[in-house]
Amino acid sequence: MNTEQIKTLITQSMEDIGWGVYWKDGYVIFGNESPLGEDISFELDYEDYFNKSIIQALYNQAFALHFYFNYQDHAVEWYNLHGEHGTPTDLYALLEDAKDILEIYRELEHTAYNLLRKS
Repeated sequence: MNTEQIKTLITQSMEDIGWGVYWKDGYVIFGNESPLGEDISFELDYEDYFNKSIIQALYNQAFALHFYFNYQDHAVEWYNLHGEHGTPTDLYALLEDAKDILEIYRELEHTAYNLLRKS
């Protein structure tokens, strides 16, 4: 696959699961948000590599986001802001949103794994 085909494959696969993909010079931004509107974007630098390496890097990042995300700690961190910056103050709503983020990360990891297998 050439560079444009890989970009198209990644973009289409991510958009299919609700992620926005924004290619910039040397890096790509993946953006999504939780049901309560929390930004859960991340970026990958691809200046020094591409082809299968960018797909491997995407999988590695997706795995880390899913594996290391602790939804309970995440909800408590937001709860402790006591409504600052428009943060919800309902702990139950924050916990449900954090569980949804965990599911978004699980789906991201699964999709990135399938991309890796295709490449």
